Amino acid sequence: MERVLTPAVIFSIKSFKILKLVTIFRGRHEDSAACTLQTEKQIMALNTDKNFNITDTSSYTLTVFLEDTDAGGYVYHANYLKYLERARTMALYHKGISHAQLIAQHQQMFVVYSLTIDFLTAARLGDELEVFTAIDHLVGARVRMKQSIVREGQLLVKATITLAYVDQTQPIVKPVRIPRFITKALSPKTPE
Repeated sequence: MERVLTPAVIFSIKSFKILKLVTIFRGRHEDSAACTLQTEKQIMALNTDKNFNITDTSSYTLTVFLEDTDAGGYVYHANYLKYLERARTMALYHKGISHAQLIAQHQQMFVVYSLTIDFLTAARLGDELEVFTAIDHLVGARVRMKQSIVREGQLLVKATITLAYVDQTQPIVKPVRIPRFITKALSPKTPE
């Protein structure tokens, strides 16, 4: 029986010999995808890279619908990008960062600067998927996130996404330093 993690639980993963702080959000999103508590085995799916240290991980759960699949019943490759985007948006939202508010109040926003993705195996119609998102690096105008899509503990997709923070008020949209209120919200929380 796998141990269920609760919010802000610290656990040691012996194979990597590092401590990790995991924060998982609970709640419902308007499209019926749930952010739920996860097991240690599912969290481990993000750790395919020995140098990657999860400091703060969020989870987004979804079901594969017919509209997501190709003629063979497998998820169409571009839809994985949509799943990753939804999970990143929800991870930021749960940290108090709303894209809509950033645009409306500051005329600034995050945009994808670079993305690498590995498709390891396909998801199928009806599968329940979990998308994990963790902030890997934050500096200047960029934030790098590691993401994985998992089905019942099996890693399907892993991705590294770098977001740039841009100011839309300039004639040519250019990256600007991420404001302090955002870097503070995105910084890993330490246990008390």
